[in-house]
Order: sequence, then C-alpha cells, then structure tokens
Amino acid sequence: MKGISRKGRTCLISLIAAAVVIASLLQIDLVRQNIEIAWIQLTGSEWHLRGSSRTLMFWSPTLEQKRQLIIYLPPGYSDNENSKMHYPVLYLLHGSPDSGNGWSRYGRAQEVVDRLITVEQYPPMIVVMPDGNGQGALGDSEFINAPANQKNGLPGLKIGTYITNDVVNWIDSNYRTVRTSRGRLIGGISTGGYGAANLGLQNPAEFGTVMSFSGYYRADPTGWARPVWGHHPSRAVLYSQSPQDFITPGTTKWADSMVIVGDGASDRLYYRHDTSLFYARLVADNIKAAKYQYPGRHSWDLWRALLRTSLRTVRDRIPVSTT
Repeated sequence: MKGISRKGRTCLISLIAAAVVIASLLQIDLVRQNIEIAWIQLTGSEWHLRGSSRTLMFWSPTLEQKRQLIIYLPPGYSDNENSKMHYPVLYLLHGSPDSGNGWSRYGRAQEVVDRLITVEQYPPMIVVMPDGNGQGALGDSEFINAPANQKNGLPGLKIGTYITNDVVNWIDSNYRTVRTSRGRLIGGISTGGYGAANLGLQNPAEFGTVMSFSGYYRADPTGWARPVWGHHPSRAVLYSQSPQDFITPGTTKWADSMVIVGDGASDRLYYRHDTSLFYARLVADNIKAAKYQYPGRHSWDLWRALLRTSLRTVRDRIPVSTT
C-alpha cells in the first residue's frame, strides 16, 4: 500500500472488511447448507438413493454447443422387467446466478423425489436439471429467446427453445418417457420460477404442470437481466413474455394445465407480492391453481419443502408408468 496515506489505508481496509462481511452474509445460506450436507454424510444419516443420478453433456442444436444435464432415474428403471415402462419427467430450472448443480446439491431434488417414490409409493418419474445459463459473467438468461444485443449486434441465446425443444427432445429420444402434457412437469426457483411459468404456460401442450417457487411473473428487463433483453425491449416483447399479462380468460388453451406457486413468509416482498397477484389472476381466469406459503426466506430449505408439497398436490395427475 505504498503511496497511500494512513487514513487512506484505514479507509481501504474498512471497505475490504465491509465487502467480506456483505459477501459472507450473502453466502451464509450456502455455507450452512454445505455444513449440513457434510454433517449428514459424516453421521451416516444421508439418504441413499434407490434410483440413480448421472451428469452428462449433450449437444444442443439450437445453441450449437454442448450443455450439461443432471438426470435422476427412478428405482427399477434399468431392470429387465421394466424395460417397456415409460416414465413422466420433471424438468427443474435453476435460479440466477446458479446452474443445474444447485437443484442437485442444495435442492436435493433427487432425494425429494426418491423419498416420495420409495416411502410414499409415488408414481416413479425421471428428473432433469439442465444448465440454463446465458452469456456474461453472471450467466443470466431469464430462460427466454434473447433478442440480438443492440450494442454489438450479436444474436441472443435462444435458451427458451433450447429448454422446450432441445432438452425435451433429447430426453424423449434417449429415455423411456411419457410424451404427453401430463407426462411433463416444469418447475423452477426465483429466475427459474419465472422461466418455468413463462415457458410452461406458453407451451401447455408440452407441459401440463407448472411449478414456480419464489418466482416473478412479469418480464423484468432491469439489473443484470438488462443485457438479456437487448437493453430496450418493446412493450410487445415484454408483454409476450409475461405470464401475468398474456394469460387470458375464456380460453381453453390452459384447460388441462395445473399451476402451483409458492413463496416464503420471510421471502422478499417483490416475490411475495408477485406470487399473490399471479395466483389471483390464475383463479380469476379459471386456471387450476394452488398456492403455498411456508415459513422461510429465499433459500433452498424453503424450495425443497415447496417442491415436496407441490408434487404431492399433483400426484393424481401423474401418469402411472405404462407399456
């Protein structure tokens, strides 16, 4: 720190210390989660999957690049006696910044589903956790087909098409799936909650069940999402990507859809407010819906509980494996 006065050094040290404290506060949930994971492994109380989990790379024609998929297969999937069985698929979208690893490690989605299947005789299903990140350091994509960047003219990543077309088609081509709307569920947290609601309701013939936890329901071209939207998106573009706006009464488009939304009692006001408004809109438009609020904040503890409850809620809609 040569050349900096004592007062300047003190100020700089204080700023660094403050930054460390803020960063620690922002990461405290993940630190606690990692300690909890280490503890259950150490004590031997870790849930051992009856099914199996794998991580692989697949080629996305839309993005023209390889992308990661984390896939859970239910117990008995590979058994000879089940070789003609077909399974529903749950697609889970991560938040931002994050990746599919979040749902796998901290959301413990495989464990949640595995427990339901083995303990509660829940219909067996496949779970897919794709990497839905976009460009830039934070990787936000909003799970949309991003318009061209107005600053450099480069085309935006078509993450929406990648999810609804590439990922779904690849899974259907490589696994024994139920290829109907009720055979596909899509859910997500925070930004992924917005993505699940947006993509799911835009494609009701593809996804019969939509689950959004701590999500928002109007396109938000601010903050780090601003570059994703091309900096100055038109009202028409934002409207077309806003479930709060584009769902309309008196249509049969969503006649067989089921939408579940949830948040935490201590979640950020932004998410709680949007969730309440969206649920009211769903009810007013006669779309089958359910809303849950549990104690907790914007964290994996909350989202695991919401996932478990939501799956139980739609149990009767899940197709039983058929030949």
